[in-house]
Amino acid sequence: MMILPLLKSDFYRLVRSTYFWVVSVLSVLVSEGFTLIGILAGSDEPTPGAGRVWQTHAQMLSSSLLVGGLLLLFTSILTVRIASEDTERGLVKNLFAGRSRRAGYYIEKLMMIAGITAWILFLNVAVMEVMLAVLGYRYAQPEPWGRTILYVALMLLGMFAMGALVAAMTWLIRSKAFSMTAGVLVAIGIVNSVVSLAAAVLISATKMKWIGTLAQMTITSPLEQLGRQPDNLFVTLGAQSTTVLPDLSGTAPTWGWPLWVFSLVLFTAWIALSVAVTLLANRRRDVC
Repeated sequence: MMILPLLKSDFYRLVRSTYFWVVSVLSVLVSEGFTLIGILAGSDEPTPGAGRVWQTHAQMLSSSLLVGGLLLLFTSILTVRIASEDTERGLVKNLFAGRSRRAGYYIEKLMMIAGITAWILFLNVAVMEVMLAVLGYRYAQPEPWGRTILYVALMLLGMFAMGALVAAMTWLIRSKAFSMTAGVLVAIGIVNSVVSLAAAVLISATKMKWIGTLAQMTITSPLEQLGRQPDNLFVTLGAQSTTVLPDLSGTAPTWGWPLWVFSLVLFTAWIALSVAVTLLANRRRDVC
């Protein structure tokens, strides 16, 4: 199955659809809206007592775009729609003339999800930059562009990992409602909190310290850490102590890796797992 023609067709349909633009506008209004409300209310000053100043560019991006998992939420909404649309319309039955062509179809869909993920992120970054520039915000510690680009790239990789996971669930379970609900729970951090709490209980009851490491490998754990420690990308943080319960706020990567390496490895692993599940589980399944 030719990937490029399908990709062109899907993007053509996407940009002509109402829901794509509605979700895009909502992502900006909600994400930037919360930041603006906090600023106007005086409760979101980046540096208390220092006026309109963020310490670093990465701190601004994390505080404005990663808090609350809002961008993950809108990515999940668009992903479920894209992953289920062909099945709902019956179009997928005509596309699958043979089982050997299915891999190309799912790869094309994942490429499309990567595209809309980039769109949602870059749209919000651009609007946030303009809004804060107009409001007169500045940065106390100017940082190299390479560092900012790396931070945005990690955000993008994490959002795509989320999209790939939600798409895999949609194609595997074939329930739009279930996939949407699961995506929302993961995006807003409920799943990560439940896993961390369960790990704390198990460690306390069984003394199996390695469970704490597994709890830090959820898909939103690196994103939470990028949001909480945006200026520590290159700092090698020590492994979590095995003598205490897991930190439920998710503040320290395991294995003593720098935060950017920890995020890169975990996001890549989740993407690889999602792609493998998508291709293997749907290789011979009926389309209806």
